Amino acid sequence: MTDPKTRARFGQAVMEMLTDPVLEHLPEAMRPGAGPSAAEDWIKAREGSTPIALVENQEALVGLLFLFHPKDAPAGTPLHLGYVFGEEAWGKGFASELVAGLMNELDKGPEQMLQAGVLPGNPASARVLEKSGFRLNDALSDETILIFNRTVGATL
Repeated sequence: MTDPKTRARFGQAVMEMLTDPVLEHLPEAMRPGAGPSAAEDWIKAREGSTPIALVENQEALVGLLFLFHPKDAPAGTPLHLGYVFGEEAWGKGFASELVAGLMNELDKGPEQMLQAGVLPGNPASARVLEKSGFRLNDALSDETILIFNRTVGATL
């Protein structure tokens, strides 16, 4: 995102979407800081390592999708899936549709493991993942985060 005006509009839309109720369900690393540069800092922190897909409804930003390998992760590390939706999108099926559609597309490609984390206070997000074939990984989960895994792609 190199155009300064587009970048500023995106940053403003993200900050408007990330209300306090939305932030309750995000891990600390995904939360923006405070102050006048918070939006720009949030964007910069993801540039080059975390591709972001915009989820729009009638040209309004309603959510974000993240699909990435963690920076400096060893080979074989699962591909990480994350998503966040603004309050106005909650309960309308956007997350379920997005994750199901993504799984459908990824199932056409090479076999790989996906991993997604959900804070324990967000059962709706856990249900979204389970409906798309993710299973709770008890060995990686604890009282602070629930880790879900799913294999996608063609098996040999």
